[in-house]
Amino acid sequence: MNNHPRNAPCYCGSGKKYKNCCLRKDQEANNAQLIKINLPQAGVDDFSEDHALVVNENDQNEASTQVDIQKQTALEVFWNKFDAASDEEQIILLDEALNETDFLDGDTVFESFLAIAEYLETISNRDAFAQLVHKLKLTHFNVYVENSDFLLSNCIKNAIVAQRPDEVKALVREWRQFATSRSIDDLLNVARQLAFYEQIEAISLLVAPLHQEILDANNILLGDDSDFVAFGLYAFYDQLVAQGQPLTIENPTLLAQINTFYPSPNLQNIESELRWITGDLTNEWTLADFKTDIASNRTNHDEISPFEMKIRDFFSSFVHFLCTTHHFSISKAILAADVIRTYVLQQKSGDIKLKSSQTSKNKKLKKLKDGTPAYFFIPNYATMDMFLGELAVFFNLQYYLVAQFVEAIPFWLKFLLQQKLIDFQQFNDVIVDIQKIQEEILTFFEKYTSDPLIAKDIEKWMWNATLKP
Repeated sequence: MNNHPRNAPCYCGSGKKYKNCCLRKDQEANNAQLIKINLPQAGVDDFSEDHALVVNENDQNEASTQVDIQKQTALEVFWNKFDAASDEEQIILLDEALNETDFLDGDTVFESFLAIAEYLETISNRDAFAQLVHKLKLTHFNVYVENSDFLLSNCIKNAIVAQRPDEVKALVREWRQFATSRSIDDLLNVARQLAFYEQIEAISLLVAPLHQEILDANNILLGDDSDFVAFGLYAFYDQLVAQGQPLTIENPTLLAQINTFYPSPNLQNIESELRWITGDLTNEWTLADFKTDIASNRTNHDEISPFEMKIRDFFSSFVHFLCTTHHFSISKAILAADVIRTYVLQQKSGDIKLKSSQTSKNKKLKKLKDGTPAYFFIPNYATMDMFLGELAVFFNLQYYLVAQFVEAIPFWLKFLLQQKLIDFQQFNDVIVDIQKIQEEILTFFEKYTSDPLIAKDIEKWMWNATLKP
């Protein structure tokens, strides 16, 4: 049978949903295929023991086929009722279906739980989702495991929204058991969400047991694997700070953890980063520090250029600023610094593509396009709009990067002001220029019922953007 999602546009190109187009035709074709049983043509005289075994096997196949047809029919009846039901009735139908021992399959579970999730979030009844997930685990364990990434990541998010940190940690432990077959992007998304909400212990529970599998590339589909492992190290930094321990590689506890996370750590780079984060190293930065090109004086691809080293140190200083001035955890501050650094470097390199109409109306953008260093640190509406559009296009995988970027931009401008890289007039001009972005993002997340806390954070934007005495 065609494994096309029921609510997706039909593969035939009609523009209709698959369930309203080719689904019935595919089901009929599948049923016709199932009942084609090729029995051996043998006379009574030559009916040997081998033939008897073959017939017996085909009897079993015929019985199995009848079960498959019955299951397919039951699924069709379920979906006909489910699609016609109200939101409340869909929850009842799903609850009843979970009582059937051999009824639900992975696709049905995914699509039915997806359908009810948004409604339950809208009416603030997230516990009902968790109860149905628990019932699924008891009645259809293999199907639960198949969909554990989707189901448990939603449960984690719901527990965060409900502000139940112990439940978050318990769900992370549960989710971790089945994460070895998941994409690194899924792991990163959960880690970013936990960092955004400063769920430090939960980050450690997620990362620490999985880092060796990631480094060995055993079962996890690799991507930004180093970013995921780094979250575990940053959470460990936060835990050491909470315990009053020094953040230095001379601390044997930290050194042991670094060697656990990384098989061949560059201790010099880690120590340098830590000294900037803790404020042990400081600098009076000027725009002249950043005039060189990103790749200048680099002898090979893996080498860090002088410009990149300065950018790394500069953003480590920004992490220190966020932690000391605005009380961010290290994990949250690095999440903010990393996404803003990505934006800044794309401005510097010209990777954020602007339409000619955008640059022709804005003299500052003309200078930016020419690589003038006076502007590549400074956010503006046009490039932020393009950058955030690229992040938000990946369904909800990078929503927490979007939220963290928007939330941290006022603090970034205050940091530039503190470093005397912009003046008060530039600060106010930029706030006026990009306020529309904040309003658009706020409107977007106000409708994002999956996590209403994001909108509450972004609502504080104008207060954060105010220069207080």
